[in-house]
Amino acid sequence: IFEEIAEEMASEAKFGKVNTSDNVKLAISQRIMMLPTIVLYKDGKKTANIHGKLATKEGIIEMIRSNA
Repeated sequence: IFEEIAEEMASEAKFGKVNTSDNVKLAISQRIMMLPTIVLYKDGKKTANIHGKLATKEGIIEMIRSNA
């Protein structure tokens, strides 16, 4: 789903992916407790996140558009 949304919304947002198994310190510092977790940053500040069952295609798109 992530790659699909990244492609569809490439003109609206930048997308990046982090493997939390390889980046445990980052996961801890960002308080990522559940996978998948999608975190939205705007101007370098965390503005929203969505995780678990809520991380549907529709939920992620809504989060991005409501925080644009």
